Amino acid sequence: MIVQALDYESYSLAELHEAYDHLDKDAHPERAALLSQYIRNREEEELDTINGIERHKLARRRERFAAFLIDLLIAIVSGIPLWLYFGLDRLQQPDISMMVTAVVYSICAFIIIHGYFIATHAQTVGKHFLNIRVEDLNGQQATFSRYVFLRYLPMAVAYSIPIIGSFISLADPLFIFGKSRRCLHDYVAKTQVGYAPSQLDD
Repeated sequence: MIVQALDYESYSLAELHEAYDHLDKDAHPERAALLSQYIRNREEEELDTINGIERHKLARRRERFAAFLIDLLIAIVSGIPLWLYFGLDRLQQPDISMMVTAVVYSICAFIIIHGYFIATHAQTVGKHFLNIRVEDLNGQQATFSRYVFLRYLPMAVAYSIPIIGSFISLADPLFIFGKSRRCLHDYVAKTQVGYAPSQLDD
């Protein structure tokens, strides 16, 4: 499906209509739905161009950064009970059991705090306030499983790896300065960050 989507990106509106008209929709309902979505998006883009309206498909970096700061503040506050439990002295010399506990605690806290927004809108609390969401590469809202098990968990585990984790956590956000505005975790999960429908309709 991703290969087909990439092929359709290069189609003109007329070519999309032609492909849709000649497609056996009963035999290929998923491809028909994908083509239909591309046609609607392309027609909206052309109408916006005619009316001089700028439509941002991908979330701007400043909005992603603002959402990150909100989520970071939430993570710091939610981590206070963990700090109190272990104590500052032990945190300075962490052992394996403490690291595992911290990772499990962080994952549970993340799901409890952000789980509802992730399941319903593919957003964290920060993304919700900034009206942005996580999407697959076709622009569809990311599923809960993709968000949590492909986008969040692998990076949470990678960050906790001694020494290497620090480099991964540093490199992760730097990827956003590429043309596609995708962090390392977006490439891992094959996601991107766009605008929630309510934001696009404003």
